[in-house]
Amino acid sequence: MTFAYKNLQRLSIIDPNNPENDIAGGSSNFYTVAEEFSRAHHQLCERMQSIALEDKTKSILFPILAGNYSTFEAQRDRMEELSRTKPWTNLRKEVNAFKRGKR
Repeated sequence: MTFAYKNLQRLSIIDPNNPENDIAGGSSNFYTVAEEFSRAHHQLCERMQSIALEDKTKSILFPILAGNYSTFEAQRDRMEELSRTKPWTNLRKEVNAFKRGKR
């Protein structure tokens, strides 16, 4: 028996106990993921060329990992402020207020 692809938009993973069963239901975004890896590879190649020619000021991974982390930094700063100014007994109230959107 030969297997025929049922859906060309995703991977096919054959169930070893039943060759007619394609168990790759979770691979529907495979091509999107593959495109992102391809884009990352292209950016890394460009970055290596840039470093080799001139710009040695940033990491080789800068084009892929650089981002805007300001919201994470603000949250970290807020947590640090709470740890310095609020007793631990009131921290639960602060966390609950934050979850309710009152902070």
